[in-house]
Amino acid sequence: MDLPAPLLFLAHPAVQYGLAPFLAALFTVMVLHRLRLGGLALAAAFYTAVWLTVDWTLYPLTPLRKLILIGLVTPPLGLLVDFMARESLAWRIALAALAAAASIWVHEPAPDPASLAAAVILPAWLVMSLLAMNGAPGRSSGAIVALAGGTAVCAAYGEAPVHFSGYAASLASGAGAFLLWLLGTNRKWSAGAVMRLPAATLTGLLLGGAVLQGGTPWSAALLLALVPLAARIPAPQHWALRSQVALVCLYTLAIAAAAVYTLWRPWPETAL
Repeated sequence: MDLPAPLLFLAHPAVQYGLAPFLAALFTVMVLHRLRLGGLALAAAFYTAVWLTVDWTLYPLTPLRKLILIGLVTPPLGLLVDFMARESLAWRIALAALAAAASIWVHEPAPDPASLAAAVILPAWLVMSLLAMNGAPGRSSGAIVALAGGTAVCAAYGEAPVHFSGYAASLASGAGAFLLWLLGTNRKWSAGAVMRLPAATLTGLLLGGAVLQGGTPWSAALLLALVPLAARIPAPQHWALRSQVALVCLYTLAIAAAAVYTLWRPWPETAL
């Protein structure tokens, strides 16, 4: 986007994908956390990055524009889940199926049908696993930071469009701002499906796109898919909230670090 001279600092990628989304997310959670809508911080971060980097037009519908449209739909769906079906397995399955369909819509046509099938399964799995973390805002936000941050590094490593890495970084910034507020207040403010559903869907699509379009090894993507499981490893219940969250972040960031390591030391190539 064209910016006047005093605002040219907004054209720096670190501001567009990191600082500005973080500040927007932090402001959002500060204002809305008492309404149990603090999870909207992630959507605020993502669309701050979109606003700063894209001259929006609807056509032609590129994979990037499809992904941005999906980012518009998922927060309202997350709100619907929070208010109507927080514990519903049927809703989780239905939303996972929608995430899989969204992946086909975004990524087709793909040169390799087997890789497309894996890219379809990835967001569906992330939706199922992150939506199951109801009532655990520290675990879910820590998982999102590691998952989105690892996706940003993986997308930057390959030849995927620069926005793939940047938008994943903005998701990590949004979840990081929520996590910082959680730790600063030392209270379990609700993250909700309004944060977890967009995070799972968008991160899964970005990671799948990094593999299909950027050559990111599937070994890295498979390791990142384990982050939600790492976030569920129990922490000592007698520990303070900050200590429990720090331990969960250690688990999830260790998995993300292992995924990043495989970019330089990949597993033996196998056909999917």
